[in-house]
Amino acid sequence: MSKYYFFALVTVFFACKGKSTSHAPSATAVAFKALVSPFKKVGETVTLASFVPSTYKIKASAKADLNRDSIEDVVLVLEHKALTYADQCRRVYILTGLPKSNEYKIADAGEKVGLCMECGGATGGDPFNGLSAGNGKFTIEQEGGSKERWRFDITFEYDATAQKWFLEKVVSTKNKMNKQTTKTIVDLGKVALADYDVDRDK
Repeated sequence: MSKYYFFALVTVFFACKGKSTSHAPSATAVAFKALVSPFKKVGETVTLASFVPSTYKIKASAKADLNRDSIEDVVLVLEHKALTYADQCRRVYILTGLPKSNEYKIADAGEKVGLCMECGGATGGDPFNGLSAGNGKFTIEQEGGSKERWRFDITFEYDATAQKWFLEKVVSTKNKMNKQTTKTIVDLGKVALADYDVDRDK
């Protein structure tokens, strides 16, 4: 899509918005929204097939009872199919299972949790190293570097009161002595998945 077409679409969108007297969104408004953000919102019901936009792919997935309701849920790490630049992080979504159904509710999301495929350092390559999930928790493992390697595992845990996932701990190794450091909520503060930025612990 050329930049001229994009700006033309924006112009039409706002022109139509100004003239409309109806509370229902116009077809142009819906198309513009899909262009800006192809993802459905937290709270919507989806299937795995319908959730992932055509421009994205699943980098990794893990299933577990992530909200501790005895129903299997899934956590997804998604990346854009044309992901080539270093400032584009991978996205994380939590889909909670619905009773007796193959559908899920989009329960939570983080847009800056997973480093991009070029963020592993000069010779580090793709820093993504794995995704694991357990009862109420999930962990993303990332590592990279060249002469001096680094690694950090980020764990989020479910908060039943908020019905969201918050940063539980970051386990990192960042020096030649391979010394491991663990930071918990006491050190990190209470950080929601939606607000977390991986660069703070990189």
